[in-house]
Amino acid sequence: MSKINQTNLLHDSFQPDAQSGATTAPLVLSTSFAYDTAEELASVFAGRAPGFIYSRINNPTVLRFEQTMAALEGGIGAIACASGMAAITNVVLAFVKQGDTVLSSSSLFGGTFSLFQKNFKRFGIDVRFFDPTHPAEIEPLMDDSVRVVFSETIGNPKMDVARIGDIAEIAHRHKLPFIVDNTVTTPCLFRGHDHDVDVVVHSTSKYIDGQGRVIGGCIVDMGGSAWDIGRYEQMRDYHKRMGSLALLAFIRSEFLSNFGGCISPANAAIHLSGVETLALRVERHCANADALARFLARRPAVKSIHYPGLEDDPGHAVAEELFGGRFGGMLTFEVESQETAFQVINHLRLAQNLANIGDAKTLVIHPASTIYHNFSPQERELMGVTDGLIRVSVGLEDEGDIIVDFDRALKDLKGL
Repeated sequence: MSKINQTNLLHDSFQPDAQSGATTAPLVLSTSFAYDTAEELASVFAGRAPGFIYSRINNPTVLRFEQTMAALEGGIGAIACASGMAAITNVVLAFVKQGDTVLSSSSLFGGTFSLFQKNFKRFGIDVRFFDPTHPAEIEPLMDDSVRVVFSETIGNPKMDVARIGDIAEIAHRHKLPFIVDNTVTTPCLFRGHDHDVDVVVHSTSKYIDGQGRVIGGCIVDMGGSAWDIGRYEQMRDYHKRMGSLALLAFIRSEFLSNFGGCISPANAAIHLSGVETLALRVERHCANADALARFLARRPAVKSIHYPGLEDDPGHAVAEELFGGRFGGMLTFEVESQETAFQVINHLRLAQNLANIGDAKTLVIHPASTIYHNFSPQERELMGVTDGLIRVSVGLEDEGDIIVDFDRALKDLKGL
């Protein structure tokens, strides 16, 4: 398994600007781009010549970010989007139409589950769910309507580890593309290029940014040929003209342009600054999360803890194989009830109570009453969301300070 090299991360994608000598990517704030002749602009529109047209479609700063994300994942190219949800929407809709089916892991971020279960079904797209830790569930769901398979690396907030290799093998046996959401693990723990997946998506608002500053998303195409592009008539002309870049060309030309879910150049520039420290931050997130998980596992008020770094976690062996001995910066734990969970959260002084992950600061949230409050009890159960569940995105503070904060909050529980 290849590992992100911090030296390369700092230098390969951040050469000084040729004109100014600036060592950070220039922020190009321009809606559109001028050409000397009508013939030149016509050639760019027709794809006969490279160039920028309109920042909804492409932009120099955004291109720099896309190139960086493609390099991180080992892909052939990338498309930056307005958010992680925009990235998921664009890439999945590239493969499906009314009457088609998506096979998806049931362990999903609430926004993704809502998109699949509610919005897609309104447009006549069926979604069937499988347990990503039991890939044998996939085969009985297969039929001629299935067009794509989707999973997260580690389910958010269920914290179960998908058997990525097994899922990829099944998808490719059926000549289907396999899309993986790599937000929780990042390319520092899991690179799409190394694991036989076809497309990786990110909410770059999380660890890529790393400081909770701006929203963004990204689609990275691995350029594999295991899925049969001939089944997707919407991409056939693009395949004839663009070859392995057909998927990216299709999304950029027809979805990014028409739906308008593009990233701001300013947000792309901020993400680029976040990438410089990504590998260092992920190491610290992982180390702090491991320490907090081991502390919480010893506390009597904690009914259960979900973190694949713990040796008795059901996903530990798979995570160790996939992620090279590091297990991410997020964990969840369960206490007796919603009332108890609220008590814990309200007594934390360091951790911030908000709806994000991947920030430099430790963050907590009660999923059942917030992100998942509109879901039925059956849907929450499917996604591993209980009334007593607390999600923790472990930050970069000193390990001891994080543990002291949670120790104090648990000691303050009435009667415990």
